[in-house]
Formats: sequence, structure tokens, C-alpha cells
Amino acid sequence: MFTHLQSFSGYSFQYGASHPGELVAQAAEFGMTRLGLTDRDGLYGAVRFAKACLKAGIAPIIGVDLAVVPAGWQPERLPTAARGGQLRDPRLPRATMWATSRSGWGRLCELITAAHATSRDAAT
Repeated sequence: MFTHLQSFSGYSFQYGASHPGELVAQAAEFGMTRLGLTDRDGLYGAVRFAKACLKAGIAPIIGVDLAVVPAGWQPERLPTAARGGQLRDPRLPRATMWATSRSGWGRLCELITAAHATSRDAAT
């Protein structure tokens, strides 16, 4: 059976609309045994997703769709409160990564933290 490795929850503003539990319920309805969640720039829905997957008997595949900030990059504009304080620049390249172990989860957290710090540093 086909496994969706990249899906966005409603925590990925403008990219996903469903609560992680709703994504899992739909996957269970289709008889899927595995499902991936890759929210944009964070692991925002990962815990709720993993809990829902385990309850439904679906193997969770947790990852992130992360903006990669190249050296010397300058943002088009500074982050504002109206944009959630986040720097969203569609010019940035993106990379999708998945954790395959507990240490992989920790590494994803480190990468996300570094990416957020880099984008803030570039904006100031």
C-alpha cells in the first residue's frame, strides 16, 4: 500500500487544514498502516499525530519540511507580528527530513532550532 510521507497538519498555516487526529482517522479509513507528518518549519503537530497513530494502529513517520537559509541570505522584509513573527520567504529552498529513531527526533529538534535562529539572525 502507498504511504504518504509528506503531509501537513493545520499547524502548518496556509499549507494544512486538518488536525493531526483527523489525518490519522482518514488514513485508518483507507486502511493505511503508516503515515508521515511533515509540518513546515517545526514539529508542531507531531505529538498529537503520534498519539493518534498509536491509538489507530498506524505507524507514525515524523518529519519536518524545513526552510534552508543559505549563508549570506537577506530577507525580503523583517518578520512582523501580523505574520506571526515568523519570517516566511518563498525564495528559500526547502528540505524534508524524517526521524527514524529517538536520536533522529533529537536531531530534527536541533536542526529546527538552528534554522529558526539563523533566520532571526539574518533578519536583524
